[in-house]
Amino acid sequence: MFTCEVKQHIEVHENFQGFNLTEFSFSDNEGLSCEELVELFIRSTHYKFDCLPDVVKADTHNKPYLRQAFDTNEICISDFKKFDKLGISNYLLDFLNAPDWTDDRKEFEILHGKYLEIHNQLADANFFVISKEWFEQGDKRVLEPENWCYNYYFLILYLNKSTSS
Repeated sequence: MFTCEVKQHIEVHENFQGFNLTEFSFSDNEGLSCEELVELFIRSTHYKFDCLPDVVKADTHNKPYLRQAFDTNEICISDFKKFDKLGISNYLLDFLNAPDWTDDRKEFEILHGKYLEIHNQLADANFFVISKEWFEQGDKRVLEPENWCYNYYFLILYLNKSTSS
């Protein structure tokens, strides 16, 4: 049985860029691997609704801006890359230092720093990452028109089974 509840929801913005951090507490999930928990979580209402930005949750007109870019009925655990704490830090640093940035790099650098403030407080555990950049245009795993408004889009899931979050 898969159960979880929202512990906190944080939104960090820099101009038109930002990230959401939603922390969940998992319980009664003994016997499930981290990979199985990710599969269950990305198909749950907890991911599909609770992780949305507050402005989107309040949008009664169901506009596609700021919605999630991945089709949770199409993505699966094999679409994610698994990292430890240092690995995800290096992945994001490599992304920041990529040569093909336009005007968004400065804002991403600020957000990266704000993310690291949170990240550095975390215990080493499992990080599962998926990026819209890994998919070709028209791939059924990436939603259209939702993803069009994002220059980059990551989903980073941190799973610490020792603390059940």
